[in-house]
Amino acid sequence: MSIRSTFSQGDVHARSKQRLHARAFAGAEADGEAELEIGLDGTRARLGGEVFVGARGEVTADSEQSIDAGMGRVGIKSHVKAHAEAGAGAEAHVRAELGPHGAGVDAHAGAFAGAKAGVASKTGLTVEGLDIFSVKTHVDGLAGAGVDAAVHAHLGDDGVTLGGDADASAGLGLGAGVEVSFNPANAVKAADAVAHKTAETLSHLPQDPLGTLNKLQHDATAVLVGLLPLPRD
Repeated sequence: MSIRSTFSQGDVHARSKQRLHARAFAGAEADGEAELEIGLDGTRARLGGEVFVGARGEVTADSEQSIDAGMGRVGIKSHVKAHAEAGAGAEAHVRAELGPHGAGVDAHAGAFAGAKAGVASKTGLTVEGLDIFSVKTHVDGLAGAGVDAAVHAHLGDDGVTLGGDADASAGLGLGAGVEVSFNPANAVKAADAVAHKTAETLSHLPQDPLGTLNKLQHDATAVLVGLLPLPRD
C-alpha cells in the first residue's frame, strides 16, 4: 500500500510518499551461495548459507519527504521494520569486493533457537536527489539460546559505510546494531548546486535588496517546515 501527496504554494513545491508492506513465512527454508568473479572491474567473492525452520513475519514502512523552495531540493528518507520469528536457524555469509571503484566486506554468522522480535530503522538525508548521509539502527529482544554477529565495511564511489551488530541470548537476551553511511562526493555536488541557486537569488540583491532577503528567509524556513508530514491532496 502506498500514499503520495504533493503541495505547492508560489515557488515552494513539496512532495510526500509513504509505503507499507507486510509479509509472513511458515515452514522450512534453506539457501546457499558460492561465487567468485574476477574481471577488469574487480574481484568479487561470496560464500555462505542459511537454514531456518519455523515462522517469521515482518512489517515495513517507508517514508520520503522532500521540498524545493528555490535554494535546492532537500529531503528526508526513513525506513522502519518490525519483525518477529519463532523457530531455529543458522546462517553464515562472507562477501568481499575489491576493484577500481572501491572495496568492501560483509561478514555475518549466527545460530539461534527460540523466539525473537525487534525493530530496525534507517533515516537518511538527501539534497538535490543525492544521498548524503544515513544512519541505520536495530534493537532485538530474544527468548531462547543463540548468538549472532555481523560487520560491514565499504569504501567506494558511493561513499563510506561502517557498521556492525550483535545478538546474544541464553534464556533472555538483547541485540543491537548500528550502521553509518556518508557520501562525500554527493555532499560536494549538492553543496555546489545549492550555492549556485543561492548565488542566482543573490544576483537580484542590488535591484531588490528587501525582496531578495525576504526570499532567502522564506526559502530557508520553507525547507525546515516542509520536511514535516504534508497535507494530502
